[in-house]
Order: sequence, then structure tokens, then C-alpha cells
Amino acid sequence: MSEQQQVTEEQFVLSQRMESLARQNAQQALRIADLEAQIALIQAKSQQPGPETPDEPEAEPVDGELVEH
Repeated sequence: MSEQQQVTEEQFVLSQRMESLARQNAQQALRIADLEAQIALIQAKSQQPGPETPDEPEAEPVDGELVEH
């Protein structure tokens, strides 16, 4: 195998790896954006005054974890 061919194969492998990582990064970015939107919605709902609904149990932190009653 010539040196030129080996460099081309290495470049191809690196190119494929970068494309794969870019796709994974994009998927993670979308997931993060979805989670941030959900957090914003929950925060907006929690700041709105409204009637308490007995269906939804309150949660309180216990040792850093939320525990529902």
C-alpha cells in the first residue's frame, strides 16, 4: 500500500468518525433543548397562581432527591 493511499484511508476514517460524532452531538443538542423547554414550562406553570389540584402530589427534597407524598 502506498503512503498516499494510506493517508487517504486515514483521512476517510477520520472523516467518518467526525461525521458520526457530529450526528451524535446534534442528537444530544436536540435532547437538551427539549429538556430545557420542559423545564421552562414547568417553571412557568409553577409561577402562575391557580387552584391547587389534589390529583398532583407535592414533592419535597430529601437528601437531594425529590420524594412525592
